[in-house]
Amino acid sequence: MKKRILCRILISLFFLVIVMGLGTVASKGKTDWVNKYDVKWTTQSENSGGSMPLVGGNIGCNVWVENNELFFYFSSPGAREENGALMKFGRIRMDFEPKIFKDAEFAQKLKLSDGAIYIQTYSKANGHAKIKLWAEIKSPVVHAEVESETNLNVIATYENWRNKPLLLPLDIDDQHQQRYISWSNAPMDQADVYIYPDSIEPSEQSVTFYHRMREDKSYFPKLLEQQKLTAIKAQLWDPVTNLTFGGMMTGDNLKFSKTTCGHYAQTDFKGWQYKTTEASKSVNIKIVTHIDQSSTIDGWKSGLAQKVNKQVDDKLLWKENKAWWDQFWDRSYIVINQDKETNDHGWQVARNYNLFRYMLVSGFFGNEPSMFNGGVLTFDPKYENQQKLILNSADTSITCSYTPDYRRWGAGLTAQNQRLVYWPMLKSGDFDGILREFDFYKNTLATTKAKVKYYWGHDGCLCEEQTNTTGLLGMAEYGWADKRVKNFRFRPDDFEVGVSNNPFIGRLNDSQLEHSFMMLQYRKFSGKEIAEYLPFIEQSVIFYDEHFRMREKKRTGKELDENGNLVIYPSNTLENHPNAKNPTAVIAGLRAVLAGLLELPISLQSKEKKDLWNSILATVPDYPIGEVLGHKYFKPAENWERNHPGHNPEMYPLYPYQLFGLGMHGLESMENTYLYATTEEYKKHSGSWSQSVIHSARLGMRDQSEKLINDKLCDGPFRFPAFFAGGDYAPDHNVGGSGMIGLQEMLMQTHNGKIHILPACPKTWDVQFKLYAPENTVVEVSYKKGKLERLSVIPKSREKDVVIY
Repeated sequence: MKKRILCRILISLFFLVIVMGLGTVASKGKTDWVNKYDVKWTTQSENSGGSMPLVGGNIGCNVWVENNELFFYFSSPGAREENGALMKFGRIRMDFEPKIFKDAEFAQKLKLSDGAIYIQTYSKANGHAKIKLWAEIKSPVVHAEVESETNLNVIATYENWRNKPLLLPLDIDDQHQQRYISWSNAPMDQADVYIYPDSIEPSEQSVTFYHRMREDKSYFPKLLEQQKLTAIKAQLWDPVTNLTFGGMMTGDNLKFSKTTCGHYAQTDFKGWQYKTTEASKSVNIKIVTHIDQSSTIDGWKSGLAQKVNKQVDDKLLWKENKAWWDQFWDRSYIVINQDKETNDHGWQVARNYNLFRYMLVSGFFGNEPSMFNGGVLTFDPKYENQQKLILNSADTSITCSYTPDYRRWGAGLTAQNQRLVYWPMLKSGDFDGILREFDFYKNTLATTKAKVKYYWGHDGCLCEEQTNTTGLLGMAEYGWADKRVKNFRFRPDDFEVGVSNNPFIGRLNDSQLEHSFMMLQYRKFSGKEIAEYLPFIEQSVIFYDEHFRMREKKRTGKELDENGNLVIYPSNTLENHPNAKNPTAVIAGLRAVLAGLLELPISLQSKEKKDLWNSILATVPDYPIGEVLGHKYFKPAENWERNHPGHNPEMYPLYPYQLFGLGMHGLESMENTYLYATTEEYKKHSGSWSQSVIHSARLGMRDQSEKLINDKLCDGPFRFPAFFAGGDYAPDHNVGGSGMIGLQEMLMQTHNGKIHILPACPKTWDVQFKLYAPENTVVEVSYKKGKLERLSVIPKSREKDVVIY
């Protein structure tokens, strides 16, 4: 291994002499490259499963044309109802007189450089017509602009399926229908659970729609009662009370026509239809949305009215939007085999990387993080192709909770999954988008600190694996005190208050360390300060120190073991290692975060704080080591010998914590762990949240990484190629996020002060990329036909840190 690294360094020095100073990648225009990845369809879609994403900075739409009508769902992060589930605002249906789609040539195109969808039709009878759909970056507003050679009328209908209370059946033996509100396996006497109706207020020229949290039905007080926290309610962060989401559909010369009703994909709906008062060659429809915790509904309506009546020219807004997308596509990119056909695996991998990065913009400026299980781009579950219970069901009576709002695991922000959405934003330079995830931990800190003090009487914060937007565990995760619940959802009366009885996630809390490390890395990559996030980072570490000292003292009378180390027990390490002792992932997390805190300048960390961090670091136990065939490897935990299939906590020192890497001492231990301790299933697993491609890339395994990234980022099963299917819900953002990370690590790794170029890049790939590295560094590379043609490193002072493979 050492000889291989030395050879790579010598080769890198040779190439540096050749390529330094050759400048950036040449192109006709800064963002011309992205045009190759536009998605174009020439036929209508069969259903919403064939939809195309349209995104703005705080909104996402699923757009499709079906049976000669245009449809789109629209939603924003933060549109939560009484049970905590993320809802859609509704659906827009657009029809035309004359019918421009009927018997016409058809094209629907996502033009990435514009961040817009263009739909064009042509027929001899009606000539050319064009619809431009775009969403604003700075405000959650959707525009539908229609232009036609001949005069036409536009018929726009706002459709809503939440027009009456929808009972969610709660069955101890059936988790499916309740999963999107985290009430799985609730006892039957809890069955009075509903999705409550929206309010629809049509006027002569527009329709207003909204959902206001019913305080007497809100899940927040129920959480507090279940988890014995009602007494400290005033100390907790409350994102729920008075929460209202909704909006208004308006447009040129629209007039209310009639109400409609119908049935789509197992769901009944009502519609409020508007029609232009006269035929025209140009019609603009606008949907303005608004989410706020206004104390009164009039206050919320006033905020909406300000957005609707904003006196800004749409042409100016479009120009500003276009400028934003130009800088977005210029800030970073990955292009592979750009001259190959669309069936080339490398070409698909790069195209889908960039398409998925585009999709993530829908949550860049949202009210909460983008959700791992589809973000705001989910569609009707009948067409999701994973849920056997409802797939292609001919039973039209199955309306229940299988509405367009349904998703599996929907109410919770599962931390191990969420992180995969945000790690790639460091190397892509999307520093504006990553802050939504950080803000969640900052906002919930009051709650996560207060409950620790209340439950156990010590300092620190506790962010469990399966929290919801309040910062508390979901009710199903905390457990039901009802003996009729026969599985792990049952919570005995004498079970410790504050701890989940769920063996998969009951003591799985180390994502707070990983997010702390991500925040520290964000400072290195972006050059921006993180003072507002430091209290969370500090309290995350303090919890582990104080909580496990407390646990050990209760057991043995002493806070530390005979070696003066913490005893981190009982804990979990990922979901299938319960009651773990001294988990490798936690040990690596503590070491990485504490080292990061100690690196901060004295202006951010006083001498007293650094003394505390050094004292805690001195108590962090050694990694648990096993041995097989004479090879030493990292165990998942001291009392877990081998990896559970599909889970890999023993690899966390390699990634995400980067305590080992190419060119660093001790990498052999991570190689041994990958080769001899992980399961064959893990090595082959490329789906959903699997990190196998990340770890193989970190070890410089080109062939293995190529196979895994092809499996992960090649076209998904839906019409839009970056709508990936996985174990959670489509479009599975875990697939996209972990795939982005894996591809980035194949092309560039940054650890130990070095920038490693092409460490696991297949030799058959022609690659161009622009990515970010620590110290606010931008790296551009062109590698073609096995030769490094161009390399640019800004600032030039970082050129000395480059290692080329």
